[in-house]
Amino acid sequence: MSIFAGPRNLMSGFISKIVLPFALLAAAFSASAGVVVNYTATDIQDVVVGHDRWRYDYVITGPLQNNGGINLLFVWQDYANISIVQTDPNLDALVTDPIPLLTADGLVTATSMLDAVSGVLAVEFDWVKIGAPGIPGEQTFEVFDAQFNVYQGGQTSIAGTPPNNIPEPAAILLAATGLFVSGLVRRQNRG
Repeated sequence: MSIFAGPRNLMSGFISKIVLPFALLAAAFSASAGVVVNYTATDIQDVVVGHDRWRYDYVITGPLQNNGGINLLFVWQDYANISIVQTDPNLDALVTDPIPLLTADGLVTATSMLDAVSGVLAVEFDWVKIGAPGIPGEQTFEVFDAQFNVYQGGQTSIAGTPPNNIPEPAAILLAATGLFVSGLVRRQNRG
């Protein structure tokens, strides 16, 4: 018995060979986009001698669950004196400074107070990485649900650049399924 029962005409062949696999792949890659975090970097007045003070204005886009949120990680060798200077009214933010003695990374956690599709957050910090002039750069982030289960990870992107997110496992499985079905259809039409 055929997976695609019915008359074999030009339109059904086109749909089964071309449209279906591409539709499955498009759904997979759109599902993998998830939350995107872009930032704008501003070099500001230094406060501590030997530390370069910066401000990052983050724009978070994508679905955040009520009581879920995002963690921005600040590597302990590179950052110090992190402070939140502005938050979206729908976000509740908390800072944990890096602890070099314990090699513990810093963390900014922004929890969504309702189901949201975007938010803004501004953070100031000291860039303390030895021998690394210039803009501090992208950071790792994690997106979590209301039970604090991390379901997406990625890298922040400077505003105007494409996101660099890690795809969700379900999206990869969906893409693989699309390729598998495409192969089955092609094999069935040959035989």
